[in-house]
Amino acid sequence: MKQLVSFFIILMALPTLAQTTAPGQASWNGNNSALRYVKRFQERGVSEALKNFTAPELDDTLRAKRHLFATTVYQNGAKLSNSAISQLLESVPKARKRFQFGNVLKPIGPVVAVSGLVIGYIGIKGNPATSIVRGIRTPTNPNVADVQVAYTKRSLPKVLGGLGLFVGGLCLIEVSNELTAASVNLYNSRNKAISQLNSIKLGISNNGDICLKAKF
Repeated sequence: MKQLVSFFIILMALPTLAQTTAPGQASWNGNNSALRYVKRFQERGVSEALKNFTAPELDDTLRAKRHLFATTVYQNGAKLSNSAISQLLESVPKARKRFQFGNVLKPIGPVVAVSGLVIGYIGIKGNPATSIVRGIRTPTNPNVADVQVAYTKRSLPKVLGGLGLFVGGLCLIEVSNELTAASVNLYNSRNKAISQLNSIKLGISNNGDICLKAKF
């Protein structure tokens, strides 16, 4: 950022300092203050940084990084909070709406998925129950008593309902992440020209003019 500020200071100051040059003069005088200012910058090693000033330092592109259940948004390597992202997306209403809707779904998805797991677990675990089973009678023993047996009563509707909620929760999580990524892509599309900028070079031509060269 300091290099960016220095770049624009030099860019604005040199034309003003160059007004001391007489009309029709082909090259700058060695004592010209503007030229000395540039040379002083060269000695400090800043001009080399300006000659290779790259687009990422001028770019405000957002980057969405997908994790297991969430998507994190970064700008220039720094993680952004939801409030900071919303402020950046104010200039792109469509992207901001998608991001906000994704934030609404973000907490709902895990809750629905966990609820499905709990309900499915209850259905599989079942409830203990008992039943009377008639004893097997034989010709030699016709008076066999009935037997009480214990078993587990499981609920198929609960199992299927829990499975449906779990899958639905995962879908909500996925939709939430896709909305966040889509909002970032919409925002970055506005800055496509900046993101395609490869480098900026500042220099002085043979006739003493200040040159600014940008590569895309």
